[in-house]
Order: sequence, then structure tokens, then C-alpha cells
Amino acid sequence: MQSQAEELNQEDSDRVAEKVFAAQVKYLYSQLPVTVIGSLAIVSCIAYMLFGTVSSTVLIIWYSVFVVVTLVRGWQLMRYQYAEDKDYQHWANTHIVSAFLGGCLIGAVPIIATNAPLEIQSFVLFVIAGLCAGGLSTHASLLKAFIGFLVPITMIPGIWFLCQSDQYHMVSGVVLVLFALLMVRSCRNYAGMLENALQLQFSNEMLNAHLEEARVSAEAAYDAKSMFLSSMSHELRTPMNAVLGFAQLIEDDEENALNEEQNEYINQIKKAGWHLLDLINSILDLAKLEADKVEVFPTVVRIGDVVNECVMIVSPIAKKSGITIDDNASRCDIEVVVDCMRMKQVILNLLSNGIKYNREGGRLTLEPPEVRDDVCYLAVTDTGVGLAQQQMVDVFLPFNRVVEHDSKIEGTGIGLNITCNLLELMGGRIGVESEKGVGSTFWIEVPLAEQSKR
Repeated sequence: MQSQAEELNQEDSDRVAEKVFAAQVKYLYSQLPVTVIGSLAIVSCIAYMLFGTVSSTVLIIWYSVFVVVTLVRGWQLMRYQYAEDKDYQHWANTHIVSAFLGGCLIGAVPIIATNAPLEIQSFVLFVIAGLCAGGLSTHASLLKAFIGFLVPITMIPGIWFLCQSDQYHMVSGVVLVLFALLMVRSCRNYAGMLENALQLQFSNEMLNAHLEEARVSAEAAYDAKSMFLSSMSHELRTPMNAVLGFAQLIEDDEENALNEEQNEYINQIKKAGWHLLDLINSILDLAKLEADKVEVFPTVVRIGDVVNECVMIVSPIAKKSGITIDDNASRCDIEVVVDCMRMKQVILNLLSNGIKYNREGGRLTLEPPEVRDDVCYLAVTDTGVGLAQQQMVDVFLPFNRVVEHDSKIEGTGIGLNITCNLLELMGGRIGVESEKGVGSTFWIEVPLAEQSKR
């Protein structure tokens, strides 16, 4: 509870304290009907037993005053219930005063019954002890209220008895004082536990409210970011296509042929343009995935056919980079249930990364797909620099690149994150096994078609 309170600022702590105090006062007044009716019934029984053993005038005056105080407490309860803006400090003080007056009147009973038979005096002491115990449950939410009731109901007769000369009254006085001290100690523990529980409850509510506000704010910022990325990607892609189109027209213009240096410039424009367009498309895919706007349409396809198409696309890039592709997957007949276009995007990303992050003259191996339970397992192994343990944990996070910051390898670090999200949409998953300086194996699992499960 203390650690949670420390997480709240001073303003929140003050609000929690106000709520705790309000809850304590509400509990007092929720118990007031029981207190008023119960004490009036008990006092009426006491008056009935004392009638004829003490002065009738004193007994009538005492009982009348108690009835008036009881009516005032009932009126006080009605005012509290109909009050719109409650000043809880005021109502707490009012309750303490009325409880004190009631305690004084009940505490005066042993004095009034001094000349009554001992069995009646003993019964009165027993009733006082019972009222104190009952008051512990009805008043103990606020320690001051209980003490305001306990002190007069026990100390008045206790001091009176101690001033008497006979042994019975002196012993009774000592017992009453000790009983009062025990009740105060019990009330402190009870009130403390109740206050701690209320503080914990309201602190949790306050923290949950702050968490909800933070969640709503974060979701709004997240949606705004996704909308911005999507909008900017569309806005950038249109002029980028125009740049690439004009570059291609200039390159193909036979009437105004370019010299070697100009052709080199055009090639650089096209290379940078295609790279930028690829980045824009990746960001657009990421924005769609984050906004849950990507739909997949699973169909039954042969995993080997998809792999074969992807290998044919990346082969020229691999040859140019001096990377040898060992394709052991294209002839596989295993059928899977995936979105064909998105599956190509997944495998192309794995192959492109295997070429991009490989060493010069390295190898890229597609292992034969395997049936494992209800999924098809496909692994792509490269002979690149490999990944450290922490890098394997972070590699699927967006905008996280595993190469050094000064590396000349192009990329944004969102390809694997997109791949991971696409596989999840298709009911699959991705993982990695790697050894630093040896290479990495990225594997995927996708759902099998019913024909391949047999």
C-alpha cells in the first residue's frame, strides 16, 4: 500500500485521504439507525428495571433527556441523508458530539442505580459492557467517534465507583477502567485496518483511472501515428512513381541518347527511387497492420510452388552478390492454407534478408519443408554474421536493425516485424536460431491443408 501511495502525487494523495475520511463518516451514519433504535430499546429496559428501586423523578428526567437526545440523533440522520453537498468534517463532529451525549447519559445509569440491589447494578454494568462492544462495530470506522462514546460511558461510572468506599464498587471501577483501555486498543487496531483497506482501495482506483487515461491517450496517439504513416505513404508513393517513370522515359529516349555519365546518374536515380518506394510500401504495410486493416484470404497452395516463385525473383540479386542459393524446398508437395500473396511476401523477405546480411561468397539454404503436427515447418539458413542472444530477442521488433549503425546495408528494420504480423494473421509463427559469426536460421510454421495431414 505504501509503495502504491508513493506512486501518487500529492494532489492524488490528498484526494485519496478525502475519500477515505468520507467513507469512514458514511459508515458511521449507515450504522446510526441501528445505534439509535438499539440504544433506545436497551435504555427503556434499564428504566423499566430501575423503576421502583430509584427516585422516580430522577429516572423520568434521565429517560426523557435520553429520548430527546435520541430524537435529535434521528433528526441529525435525516439531515445528513438529504444534504446535497456534504461537509464530512462537519458531520463527523456532529456525530461525535451526539455520541458523547448518549455516552454521558448511559454512563450516568450506575450513579442513578447506586442504591439499587446489587443484581440490578451488575446487570447495568453488563449492559454497559455490551454497549461498548456493540459500539466497537458501529463507531470504530472513526476512532474519535468511538472514543467520544466510550469515555463517558465507562469513565463516568468508573470514576464514581472508585470514589466509593465499598469493595464491590471499587473493583467494578477498576474493571471498567481496564475494560475501557482494552476497548480503545482494539478500536485503534480495527480502525487502522479499516483505514488501510480504504486507502488501498482508493489508491488502486486512482491508479487505475490514471492508467485508463494513459491508455486512451496512447491509443489516440497510436491511431494518429498510423493515420499519419498511411497518409504520408500514399502521398509520397504517387510522386515517387512519377520520378521513376520519368527516369525510365529519359533512359529509353533513343532520339536524345544519354552518354555514359548521364546513364550512371539515371541509374542512381532509379536505384534510390526503387529503394525509397520499397521503404514507403513497407511503412504502408506496417501502418495497415497496426491499424488492423490488413485482410488475408487463405487458400490451399503448394508450399513448393510459392518457394519456387520467390527463389526465381531473388536469384539475380543473389548471383550479383555472389551468394549461392541451395533450394531444397521448391519440389515439395506439402499443401498449406495461407494467403498466397502474403506468403510470397513472407518468403521473399526471408530470402532478401538472407542475401542482404550474408557474407561475400556465402550460401543461402532452404531446408526441405517438414510436417510437424498440424503445421508445415520451413527453414532458411544463411552463412552471415549471426545474431547475439539479445539480438534474437529484439530482431522482430519494428525499426530494430541488427547490423551496426554505420553499416552500409540498406533497410529500416521493419521487414521482419511485418513478416511476423502477417504470419500471425495466417495462423502461423516465426522464430530464429543463430550463432554469432556462423549464421542464422529463420524458420516459419504455417497451417497444413487437410490433404497434407493424412
